[in-house]
Amino acid sequence: PNIENGSCIPHTVQSIMPRGSSSRTNRKRRLPEDEAGEANMFGSTSRRKGRRSAADREKSSGRGSSEAAAAAAVKALFDKYAEDDDPMVIGVEGIDTLCTDVGIDAGEDVRGLVLLWKLGLAKGRPGQITLEEWQKGCAANNIDSIDKFKAIVPSLDTGFLEHNDFRDLYKFVFQFNREGTHRTIDREFIISLFEIVFKGTGRVPPERLESFTVFLRQYAEGEKVTLDQWMNFLEFGTKHPTDINDYDENGAWPIMIDDYVEYLKEKK
Repeated sequence: PNIENGSCIPHTVQSIMPRGSSSRTNRKRRLPEDEAGEANMFGSTSRRKGRRSAADREKSSGRGSSEAAAAAAVKALFDKYAEDDDPMVIGVEGIDTLCTDVGIDAGEDVRGLVLLWKLGLAKGRPGQITLEEWQKGCAANNIDSIDKFKAIVPSLDTGFLEHNDFRDLYKFVFQFNREGTHRTIDREFIISLFEIVFKGTGRVPPERLESFTVFLRQYAEGEKVTLDQWMNFLEFGTKHPTDINDYDENGAWPIMIDDYVEYLKEKK
């Protein structure tokens, strides 16, 4: 059937004009076999599958060139901060320089640690960034320049983190600051990390943090702090921010926390 102002007839259907008619108006030109394709729902013929338009090829080529340029920029940025004797790693000095370049004081500002956490370094070697981690982290955060690093700095405030995310960051801080294969961190370094991580966050009240710091400095068994003790202080400070009246002595707290509670009771 013919439709006014158009046709739903596929090109494979023969013309209904009588044989020998001189009119060519309704005759269908048979496409050469190498140009023929399947008729679409509008009656027009599509090209064979596998053929791409010049625009598609240009778009794909442009995308590939852009990705290659971004990858090269990320690698160049890594090389800028990598260690001289190990070009596949960014060490403490390189990390400190990176933080300075984006406007963060690595020794005082927790946002430096948040930045490293966002790059996904939790499973990396302590105190280092490998090239693979750097490439994956930059890709995940759409970063390929210092300007783009600077652009995400405002979002690094820990106030934006939900409790579970903050807990994950808190765990990362311990793991990233271990020395080599050691599973513990020296007491004084732990105290300095407390000050950086909790400063101005309201996660643990200053009074609780101060009293625990005093206790830890005089605690005979607190010279080295484990990850379990580090994590449990956050849990304790969250559940018992101001008082210990409902503290469960039979709970699964580490001995250090039990001893800290006894210390608080003796001070009353």
